[in-house]
Amino acid sequence: MSGSARENRATGRALVVLDGEFAPALALVRRDRYATVLAADGALDGLLARDWLPDIVLGDFDSASDEALATARERGAQLVHTPQQEHTDAEKALMYLLARGVDAIDVIGHAGPRLDHTLASLFAAARFAERASIRFLDPVAEGTVLPAGRSLAIRGRVGCLCSTIALLPGAFTANGFRWNVERRPVGGGVENSISNVVETDPATVRADEGVLFVYLHRRPPGRGPR
Repeated sequence: MSGSARENRATGRALVVLDGEFAPALALVRRDRYATVLAADGALDGLLARDWLPDIVLGDFDSASDEALATARERGAQLVHTPQQEHTDAEKALMYLLARGVDAIDVIGHAGPRLDHTLASLFAAARFAERASIRFLDPVAEGTVLPAGRSLAIRGRVGCLCSTIALLPGAFTANGFRWNVERRPVGGGVENSISNVVETDPATVRADEGVLFVYLHRRPPGRGPR
């Protein structure tokens, strides 16, 4: 991609591609809607195989192949070597973008055979929720990390399922659902809210305390892809 084409892309939002099962989520995102695409280490090989050239490749480079790294460098991607082992790839990616003023980040590739990696990615996002709007995208739903004091307006999703899970124990208020709640405690040994149903347009979820993960399905149950 030429420099001028990159400059013409939408500004502000970044896409992080982790080395999980990201291929199904690529159909949900458009390259030109992101100012920056960052591949975490081993995700690079899969992206190049699908003709996606990231702007940045970041990691300790123990998973990306030498051939993929050489190709990315030759095609103009920036390689950022982060050999530190005290942080996961997801943490490194978020810290790198936040340090450069990015405040809207989408993540794909967080799911896969390693549940510990998935959980670590979610809890890393909880640490930085005050500093950026962070979403996790998959073919079923989009998950928004919502810190205390922030609300999520849900539009065009009547009939869809929505779960509200505490990444840090807290409380939330939900309106426009089959089961509305007011400052309901979640997490820390208290039940989370699973599979509530959106009934109005818009509906809202507000984090009153803690940090929430609002997992909103893309379509009502029983409906195929649109």
